[in-house]
Amino acid sequence: MSRTVLFRRILLIFLVLAVVLPISSTILFMTGGIFTSFGESTLATLFSRAAVVTGVLWGMDLVLLLLGVALGHLITREGE
Repeated sequence: MSRTVLFRRILLIFLVLAVVLPISSTILFMTGGIFTSFGESTLATLFSRAAVVTGVLWGMDLVLLLLGVALGHLITREGE
C-alpha cells in the first residue's frame, strides 16, 4: 500500500471521529442527566465522566486532523 493511500485513510479516520465523537459525547452527557433525574448518582457520574473523556478525545482528534492536513499539504508541495 502506498504511503499516500495510507495517509489519506488515516485522515479519513480522523475526519469520521471528528464527526462521531461530539455526537457520542452529547448522548453520554444527556444520559447522565437522565440518570441524575432518576436519582442514580453513581451512573450519572459515570456517564458524565465518559462525556468529558470523549470531549477531550474529540479535542485531541481535531488537533491531529489539523496537523495531518497541514502535513499533507506540505508533502504535496514538495512533490511539485
